[in-house]
Amino acid sequence: MPESIEKIHSLLCDLLSAYEISGIGINKTSNETALNTVCSINAYIAFIEESYDELKYKELYADGLRDLLSYITKEINDPAFQRLKENVRGITSEIRYAKSVTVGINLDSNLRPTEAGLVSINSTPYRSSRFANKLFSGRSNDPKDFECLCPISTMSGAASHEEIATVNHRLNNALNSVVGKSFKKISSETKEYLDRVCRELVGLKEGFEFYLSAASFFKDVKEKGVPVCLPDIREGLYDINALFDYVTVENRGVNGTVPNSVTFDENGKIYVLCGANSGGKTVFLRSVALAQLMFQLGLPVLAQRAVMYPFSDINLYFVTDVKSDLYGRFENEARWFAESINSAGGMSLYLLDELFSGTSAEEAGEIALSALKKISDSGGRCIFSTHLLEMAKRISNAKAVDEFTGFDLLHIETNDDVPTHRIIRGAPDKFESKAVAIAKKYGVI
Repeated sequence: MPESIEKIHSLLCDLLSAYEISGIGINKTSNETALNTVCSINAYIAFIEESYDELKYKELYADGLRDLLSYITKEINDPAFQRLKENVRGITSEIRYAKSVTVGINLDSNLRPTEAGLVSINSTPYRSSRFANKLFSGRSNDPKDFECLCPISTMSGAASHEEIATVNHRLNNALNSVVGKSFKKISSETKEYLDRVCRELVGLKEGFEFYLSAASFFKDVKEKGVPVCLPDIREGLYDINALFDYVTVENRGVNGTVPNSVTFDENGKIYVLCGANSGGKTVFLRSVALAQLMFQLGLPVLAQRAVMYPFSDINLYFVTDVKSDLYGRFENEARWFAESINSAGGMSLYLLDELFSGTSAEEAGEIALSALKKISDSGGRCIFSTHLLEMAKRISNAKAVDEFTGFDLLHIETNDDVPTHRIIRGAPDKFESKAVAIAKKYGVI
């Protein structure tokens, strides 16, 4: 199927390119402009007929492809399309297959030319022949025989350069006149028809390019050995199992990537993710963000299994998004969150990486908890990664008395104090920072 889409995309690009050229031919000669229009018509006919051949026997699942096939089938069977084909064939038949022309020259009694004109345009090239052979040949009256008695342009010494140039100039003018008369048969209705259908088809180009890019992406993913699945859609149920981060796969390969899972349920609508620096918090958020975006674009996700539902808004914040301007980091963080929560509609997803870390830890914890409550009150879902351990500890303690209903913790698993990059639901065995250990590792302290 990707091969068929690629061919249709190529035909569409040819059509739109020809259409664009014909639309910008205002400053060109009228014949050239008309020729561009004819090329556009031929490209449209090729697009319709060849796309139909590619799709007519395919089992199509995408609504867009089914709609395209329906449009093409209707066009194929439309008498107006058949008339368009016949008209353009009639207009271009003489010119498209031209291999030679017949020139008639009248002579006076002294065999001097008195007038000359273009007699016919032929689909067969002429062949050189000697006059004697032609005169005594039994095929001299054969109407299909285009043998030239004396090729002027190749007879050494028979005609000067100036004379040949004059003949060529006159011949080109005659040909131009014939071409012009043929192209003038293109009606304004035909041009309007072409303009209308091309404008309708312009929107398809981006769709095909998106499809081909996605096909190339998933081909690459499968070759790397990453599992791919098309999520089921169930209201109120969200569970992704063995989710892979594509960037990590690119850098470390599938065997060097730790897959993780994520679930939103009644007890886990708002998650606070804590763990060691460089433990994989940001990577996890990125993988969830990519999965949700791909799902809402109608694409498979990089996971063993997934049950998902769409969100009205997807709000992403990563530390790398921090702007440097006159407001300062924390104020930008606060402004961003306010704009996101105020503009959200319906159920929104928030994936927040170290938001509000632009102020002191004590203040950041209080502000973050307030922000997470606003998300909870709005009916949204959130994963909030943080190094604010006191904040995570407070949520862990408060769950026992239902202060934070729907809140839960995620943490990074460790093995002998070394992060495994696996995300575990629930509170860690102990809340402690690895910042000092990391600083000592690199000789900072």
